[in-house]
Formats: sequence, structure tokens, C-alpha cells
Amino acid sequence: MYVRELHVKNLKLMRDFRLSFCDSTGEPRRWTVLVGRNARGKTTMLQAIALAAAGPTLANSLARSTLASFFDRRPASPRKVKIAAEFSLPPLSAVGKRPHPTRQLPVAGRRRPTRVSSELTLGPGQLVIRGRSWYGDLDSKPAGPTDDPLEHVRASNCPWWFVAGYGVDRRLTLESGKVARPAEERLRSLFEPTPPTGLGFSDQQSYGKVFASAFNKLLRKVLVAQAHTVPQITDLELRGAGGVSLRDLAEKDKFQFEIAGKPYKMPATYLSHGYQSTLSWIADLVGQFLLDFEGVGVTDPRNLSGLVLVDELDLFLHPDWQADFIDALSQTFPNLQFVATTHSPLLISRLRPEQVVLLDWDEEGDIIAQQFEDDPRLMTATDLYRRLFGIENPPPTDLARVLSRYKFLAADPERDNREDKELGELRSQLDTAGIHAPAPTRRSRKPRS
Repeated sequence: MYVRELHVKNLKLMRDFRLSFCDSTGEPRRWTVLVGRNARGKTTMLQAIALAAAGPTLANSLARSTLASFFDRRPASPRKVKIAAEFSLPPLSAVGKRPHPTRQLPVAGRRRPTRVSSELTLGPGQLVIRGRSWYGDLDSKPAGPTDDPLEHVRASNCPWWFVAGYGVDRRLTLESGKVARPAEERLRSLFEPTPPTGLGFSDQQSYGKVFASAFNKLLRKVLVAQAHTVPQITDLELRGAGGVSLRDLAEKDKFQFEIAGKPYKMPATYLSHGYQSTLSWIADLVGQFLLDFEGVGVTDPRNLSGLVLVDELDLFLHPDWQADFIDALSQTFPNLQFVATTHSPLLISRLRPEQVVLLDWDEEGDIIAQQFEDDPRLMTATDLYRRLFGIENPPPTDLARVLSRYKFLAADPERDNREDKELGELRSQLDTAGIHAPAPTRRSRKPRS
């Protein structure tokens, strides 16, 4: 499923907030990146989408530790929180009948369901989120009681309704143990510090040899299919008696890593935080999707379909990795929809304008969404810092300006007494900062008057 639209009322600083995730053709766009200063609701938006997609039962479990923070504290009395979202469903012709429980197959030319909507509410003083979902768009909410498709879907973990979310805790862990409630646990880290299962899906004791083997093979394709998804990892060794275990991947020389043009084999735990955290959530994404199919029938990363929410997508990534990361993910997972947040101009430098959403406050402090009108592909990093992050005076730093001014004056043999005095003061600042400054040119006998 893909998110099409989000409508939020009275959730923290979102008084009456709407955002479309569709492109000019009316179809859900594959990438939306949220940018803005802190306290502009970027993470809150990811949480709202996750709760709406989860349905009311799982929403209460996910938000149990954060419910009190949902209300807007500015009014004298809290107002009812409302989260509503509309999602697209995959065509039944592509996935069979199972993904659409509670909906009868079409008769006499009636169309199959292509959309599902969800609405959640939390009133002042209440401790339980209430809500429902229905087939159709947000404006076609049934008047009376109906079957709730999302409740059925999440209870039985139906495939092709896939939604996963990743918060900032993306540590690579060596803990094993079978995921008990996939639909909930794959969203948990957006709400509390919980590292992804990650490479734990290779644990044969928890998931069985067939599933673990399918996971390892699919992960290998993800890592080697696109050079910049996880750059410099050029192979994953899967041979071994009985297959490859979690401990093998973590502690044995199973990852082939390129250093200075030469291949070296090493365990995952030898890699840097950038590699470990990225490997952790991408491996988790692969494993979580396979869970919906019990490890059978998914052999190509391009088969993964659904919605992925990622907070701080640039976390721990070097700038040259950031610049290529979205392109690499798009090529590796062309049928996934990503909604992500970032503070990095490099990460969005190859996006189209409609894929970038700028979140800010209006004059009353309510969060609003502004579509980015300039084209990031044609902008410098300085332009992006200024337009998207509000940094009016990006580097050079103050010391760089001092050194530049010093060099300008030092090279002028005709500098006057005032300029020569300024030169000495600038030299003193540079010396204090431990910055070497070249010796000035000797003044001429006739300085400028």
C-alpha cells in the first residue's frame, strides 16, 4: 500500500494540516522528503502516517508511551486529535485475492477496491485511540458501522499491505528471537528506541533454514545490485555447512569490502557506524517483507512493494554516500514508496521539486507544508542551505573571512596606516586561533593617501 494523502488536526503544532503524496498524474509518488528546522513536525508526520496505516488496535500499542505528547498545548483546553489518511492498494490482478479481506469480489462489472482510508481520534483526557478504516477515499466515509479492513489485515498479517518505519535508533544488533507481531514491530522504532531486527532474520533457529536462506540470498542481491546502496560492499559469502547464521554474518569474514581497490573479507561488526546502521535497516526491510510471504516466492528486490518511513535518512552517512543514496534506493527498490526526513542538502540534491516538502510555522505557530518551487538538481549546496534550512550566511566561517581579509591587505604594498593597523589586528586573531598567516608584503615608501 502507498500513502496518498494525510489530514491531521490538533496533533502537537499541526492545527489543520493537509499534505498530498501524489504526483501530477494523481498517482502516489515514490519519494517524498520532509525538510525543515527542528520542531517543525517532521518525525510527528511519519508517526501519524504509521498510526493511520496500522489501524486503531496497533496504533494504541505503538503510541502507548507517547499519547500524552499528542495534544497541542497552546490552547487553554486541549482539542480532539484527528489523524486521517488515504492509501492506494495494489491491483488484485497482480497479487491475487488474499490481500483484500472483508471485500467481496466484483460482480456485474463492479470494480475491485483500489483505495483504503483510515481515521483515528483521541479526545482530551482519553487514554485510548479510537478509529476505523474503510474502502474508498477520505470523502466516502460510511455513515454506519462496516467491517474494518485494516483491523483484519493487521490481525492476520496479510501480504501486500506492507508498511515499515525506522527511527533514529538503527544499531546493528546480534540479538536473535522471532518477530512475534510483524505489523507492529516493523513500526516500533518510530515511537521508541528500538533497533531493527536487521541481520537477525538470518537466525535459522528462530526462522528456519528455508526462510534464513531466502533472506540471505535476497540481501546479497540488494547489496550487490546497486553499487551505492551500501557502497564498497561488493559481495556477501553465503556458502557454509548448513548455510550462514546470524553469528556468521556478524562475526565471521562474510562481507567482501573494497579498500583502495582491493577486496577484503570482514564481519559486519568491523564496519563503521554508517555501514552498520544502513545495513541494519535495509536488512530489516528485506526480512520484514519476506515475513509476509513466509520466505517463499520473493527473490528479487524489485518485488518489494509498500510504504517505508525513515527518520533522518542521512544518519551517519558520509556526504559522497548521501549524494547517491536516494538514486541507489530507487533503483534497488523501484516499487517501494519512501517518505523520509533529513537535514542534509546533499541527500535531496537529485530530487525533483515536487518530491521535497518544506515544513515551517505560519504566523500563529501552526505547522504548514510548502511545496518547494526551485529545482534542487540545479542548485548549489549553498543555495539549498539558504532556501531549505534558513542558513543565510553559510561557510566560509568567520575565521575564513578574517584570513581572506588578511591576505588581501597583506598583498597590498600601498596599504595606508589604518589598513596596516587592521592587518596587525587580523594577524593577532589568526595567531590566537593557531592559523598560520603568510608574512605581509613590505609597504612601499609612498602608501595610498
